[in-house]
Amino acid sequence: MSGEVKEIWIAPEPHVPMEERSEVEAVVGEGLVGDRYFRSANKFSVEKYDRAPREMTLIQSEALINAGEEFGVSLTPDMLRRNVVTSGIDLNGLVGKRFQIGEVELEGLELCEPCQHISDMNGLPLIHWMLHRAGLRARITRSGKIKKKDPVRVL
Repeated sequence: MSGEVKEIWIAPEPHVPMEERSEVEAVVGEGLVGDRYFRSANKFSVEKYDRAPREMTLIQSEALINAGEEFGVSLTPDMLRRNVVTSGIDLNGLVGKRFQIGEVELEGLELCEPCQHISDMNGLPLIHWMLHRAGLRARITRSGKIKKKDPVRVL
């Protein structure tokens, strides 16, 4: 099972537009440099929401395309506020598995389901449209850079 990085997105603060990048630095236990959940904000979200760390989130480009076609809308990665957009790999199948993107190693923690806040921000029923296909939350287990076109492969 392998795929490729199509896009990389970060947001320096909550509620601000996502910014597309050609590469990003991933840091063990901290997240993506420049993202809203990097360092202490990442730990706050775990305590506040009692969820897995938000070090990094991923979404499949195919899921956005399929949902868009199914519901007759254009869905973009920044609408769901995920960090890394992949193609060619089943992200749902990576829950509980170790995988690598470029030089970075990760562990798939849980599905990253859409929330009401995301639906409200976009004025669309994204919870309904993207349920069980809105991506993966992952923990960084080896630091490094992630770049567009990097391979994604299961370890």
